[in-house]
Amino acid sequence: MTEKLEELEEIVKELKSKIGIEEDVGIKLKKFKLKLASVSLSKKVIYINAELIEKLDEKEIRYIIAHELLHIKHGVFHTTKFQQELTRLCGKDLHTNIVEKCKAMNVQD
Repeated sequence: MTEKLEELEEIVKELKSKIGIEEDVGIKLKKFKLKLASVSLSKKVIYINAELIEKLDEKEIRYIIAHELLHIKHGVFHTTKFQQELTRLCGKDLHTNIVEKCKAMNVQD
């Protein structure tokens, strides 16, 4: 699990640079019953579902991390700027793929 966490930390570092976030952002694996991921805006920590992480490919993981980082940058709402930046970083079709995968796993995206 440590190796996976190190991989996730590298993705966070890379995406933070692309998004323009300078502050430290942590990432942790956590057991969720129904969530894929969440972020603590006050603690600047991204939480990824520990049980589902192995079922996602690297592009999907990058999308989820980018999504949570954009919440740190733009706040809790999915504004037009938020959506445009996410699309620029990850593409448009990836969101649809993740939503479908989450539905199949009974998890909220």
